[in-house]
Amino acid sequence: MAAKLVEAKCNICDTQYSYVFGVVTELIAINEFLRIMIREQRNGLESLETCTEIIKKIFEKSDDYNQMNDEEKSVFIEKTYKFITEFFNDQEKEIFANEIIIKASCEIYPYVNFEDVKEDRQVQNLPLITIETLNKKQYIRTYPGLSYVNFSNDRKLILCPKDLQLSAIVQEQKDI
Repeated sequence: MAAKLVEAKCNICDTQYSYVFGVVTELIAINEFLRIMIREQRNGLESLETCTEIIKKIFEKSDDYNQMNDEEKSVFIEKTYKFITEFFNDQEKEIFANEIIIKASCEIYPYVNFEDVKEDRQVQNLPLITIETLNKKQYIRTYPGLSYVNFSNDRKLILCPKDLQLSAIVQEQKDI
C-alpha cells in the first residue's frame, strides 16, 4: 500500500492542512522487518546478529545494496540496525520477545494533540503500529495526549486540528 497525501482546508479557520495515510518510504524497511520476523517466527531484536541477518534479507535483492562495497554495506547495516532498534518502543520489544506474532503492520496516520491550546494544534503524521498475537491479543501503538484524526464516512471532510470539527474539506489527494 502506498502512502497518500491529503490536502484539506478548514471552512471555519480557513487554514490548509496536510494529512498522510499509509506506508511511506521510510517505513518500508520496518514492514519488511516485521514480515520476515513473522514468517521465520524469530525475534529480530533479540541480538545484533539476528537483526543483522534480517536486515541483509531485506536488502539482498536491492541493486543499490548489492553495488556497495563491504565497508559501505557495513555502515548501511549499522545505520539500519540503529533505525530499527530505536523505532520500536519498550512495549513493542516486550511483545516481540514474549509473544508469537501472527500479524503486524506499520503505516503513517495523522494525529492531533487535543491538550495543546487551539492556536498551537497541528496535524502530526506519526507511525501507527498494530501487532496481533497468536492468543488474539491486539496491540496498537498510542501516543500520550494524542488522538487519531477522524474523517467523514464519505472521506470528504476531515478533522481540523484547531477547531476539532469535521470542517476541513479535502482539496486534493495524491500518492507519495
